[in-house]
Amino acid sequence: MTTLSERLALLVTLDANGAIRGLEKVGKAADRNLGNTEARLDRVGRSMTKTGVGMVAAGVVIVGGLVKAAQASEDARLSFAKLENSVANNAGLVGHSAQEFADLAEAIQDKTAADADSIIAGQAVLAQGKLNADQIKELTPLVVDLARKKGIDEVAAFTLAAKAADGNAGALKRSGIAVDEALFKTDAFGATVDALSKS
Repeated sequence: MTTLSERLALLVTLDANGAIRGLEKVGKAADRNLGNTEARLDRVGRSMTKTGVGMVAAGVVIVGGLVKAAQASEDARLSFAKLENSVANNAGLVGHSAQEFADLAEAIQDKTAADADSIIAGQAVLAQGKLNADQIKELTPLVVDLARKKGIDEVAAFTLAAKAADGNAGALKRSGIAVDEALFKTDAFGATVDALSKS
């Protein structure tokens, strides 16, 4: 027969072995949970890194856009200032303002994909010559069409037209535009309008 102390020793021993097994189970479960938690934290960390990189990239794009917008605004201001100066220095434009040409440029922009600021810069080129207001207004939509058809920028197209209206038929011919040379000798502006209308 076993004594009470022997039975207690046996129970303590049995309970200790069960306790050890229980602790081992808890330890294994803790290891699994820790591993799962680490994996989740890694995924969250990678996601946050991607988000951070995306936010930095978006910030760069936004700042770049703001810089371009500021540059475009400055270019527009300079184009209008050049037009104002050209109008003020052309005796044939006395009584006219740069704003009336800018309004025409805006109206053309509303109807086409042409940029009003580029048109204004081109009108400044025309106003530097001997053309009057009606001639500039007549040439403007024709020159915008020329730029679109030839795939050149508006200011380059306005420069060609200004040279032609000043009597240089070669400027248009080099661009592949047929000109009436007889008419150019008597009416350079009329020949320019004719050539641009037919191109």
